[in-house]
Amino acid sequence: MDHIYNKDVMNEMENMEETLETVRHMKFPEDMPVLQFASSSNCEIMDSWEPLHRAVITESEKSKVIRLNGGHYLHFERQDEIVENVNEWILK
Repeated sequence: MDHIYNKDVMNEMENMEETLETVRHMKFPEDMPVLQFASSSNCEIMDSWEPLHRAVITESEKSKVIRLNGGHYLHFERQDEIVENVNEWILK
């Protein structure tokens, strides 16, 4: 995974505080369904990780946060499970 520390990721890390402050009080639009995945590893490291994901959702009936076992890079580690969940969510 030598692409983890590419220039874009490093730029994101360097500007993280400023970016977080910019979006701190933002939420998804009320009529927008949202599907988010939170890694169990991040949830264990930071108690507020999953609640932070839930806090930005306003359309609660059509939105959800799914906690998956794995590390920060769920999109690499749990691709098949993410695709399954997305397909189920879309077809609902």
